[in-house]
Amino acid sequence: MGAAVIASGFSILVIIVGIIGNSLTIVALVKGSPNLQSHATTKFVINLAVTDLLFCSLNLPLTTVRYMTRSWPFGTFLCHWYPFFFYGNVATSLMSITCITVNRFVLRYKQLSKLCNQLQLYLLDLYSSHSTSIMQRYTAN
Repeated sequence: MGAAVIASGFSILVIIVGIIGNSLTIVALVKGSPNLQSHATTKFVINLAVTDLLFCSLNLPLTTVRYMTRSWPFGTFLCHWYPFFFYGNVATSLMSITCITVNRFVLRYKQLSKLCNQLQLYLLDLYSSHSTSIMQRYTAN
């Protein structure tokens, strides 16, 4: 019984913090500057916050009651649909995190590619100026 009480307490804490935190995130990103809203990453983070808000407001309360009562008091209909919502929510969160990761990689790769191109041009310039000075030394004699 002690583990169920501890699990229920932590679930309630996560519900409260999750609803407040995700709601604030959504409001801040939706009401934020137009420059911020134009980024694809912002849309992915909003999607992740909405998914987590739904998880904290729908799935976690049902899980908390299940921990407290050690049974499923919500009937067979919700018993059959609960895994669909639970795993669908988890899959949507994972897809949002994956999209954020891929988006950040692409942005970093573009910056790295630009930096490598600049470095190549610098090295080419350095090589050509060095080669020219060597050639001038030997052809001047």
